[in-house]
Amino acid sequence: MSTAQHTSGGPGVISGPSGGVLGNTGGAVSLDVLQKHPGIARQIVTIGRYPRAGHDRARWETVRWHDYRAQVGIGGRSGPWHIWAHEVRDGDDGDPGNLVTAWITEAEQLPAAPPGVYTELLHDQRGLVMSDVPAETAGALPFLDYVADDLYQPPEAPHYARPRVLIAGLGLGIVPAWLLTYTDVARVDVVEIDPDVISLVAGDPYAREHWAADRRLHIYLGDACTWWPGHSPCLLHSPGWACCQPGDRYDAAWFDIWDTVSPHNLPSMQRLTRRFARRCGRIWSWERPECEAMLARGQTLERPCWVDETGYPSEVTT
Repeated sequence: MSTAQHTSGGPGVISGPSGGVLGNTGGAVSLDVLQKHPGIARQIVTIGRYPRAGHDRARWETVRWHDYRAQVGIGGRSGPWHIWAHEVRDGDDGDPGNLVTAWITEAEQLPAAPPGVYTELLHDQRGLVMSDVPAETAGALPFLDYVADDLYQPPEAPHYARPRVLIAGLGLGIVPAWLLTYTDVARVDVVEIDPDVISLVAGDPYAREHWAADRRLHIYLGDACTWWPGHSPCLLHSPGWACCQPGDRYDAAWFDIWDTVSPHNLPSMQRLTRRFARRCGRIWSWERPECEAMLARGQTLERPCWVDETGYPSEVTT
């Protein structure tokens, strides 16, 4: 889920959320090196960074990034999860986190975040898992554009003809919130493995005021690699409500259950795609083109990445 950078690795050390596990995370630098030798620090933290694959950069010129911001309250906590804010200021080279993020964003040719306050989803052990900076939400644009444009139905179209969407991974709720706000989808089914994330995000009063109370939204507690429509009740509505029962087919699916961009995600992406291929018209996985590009470049380490939310060992296979 995360492309933004976060302070980790102990006091006075700047690194990414991957903690140097992946082959493209560059290195960590001390605050002293960052302040005294910014040129060297920049080279270190951008080692192995390449332009992110799979993005339509011309599309970014027409994007209103504010429309893709998280619509959830700041300061909430449930279990090990909490939601917090991070401010990006114009030309602020005094904030080490902002500076390192700007360097990496430029190296990967991702959209820079305009000045403002952005929302972060953090875990007590895993650190920064997701945020709503443009560099992160850009990865969902092809999927969202497909639902909004290719699956568009005129206002007079019957309800049953409108798009049905499956999402694995709730995160900050950015994708379902955008679909419910800016498209006329018939329903959005979200499968989320962590009950604390559901409580924190879908149960947030601000989220419920703006999108989480939409009757077209249905959230199911389960592992996307084992969940199947009808095996678990919708958590948002009363038991027995007929519209909560998922149908046999979705027009599009979006899978976003990984903390970091890594070739170690590919086996679980492949499993999910095969599992739902007959039920979904088209399927996207978060930053899959970049994961494949990293594998082709050999950007892996011998020791495995942290096991992702699917519970599968993160072993790279071809």
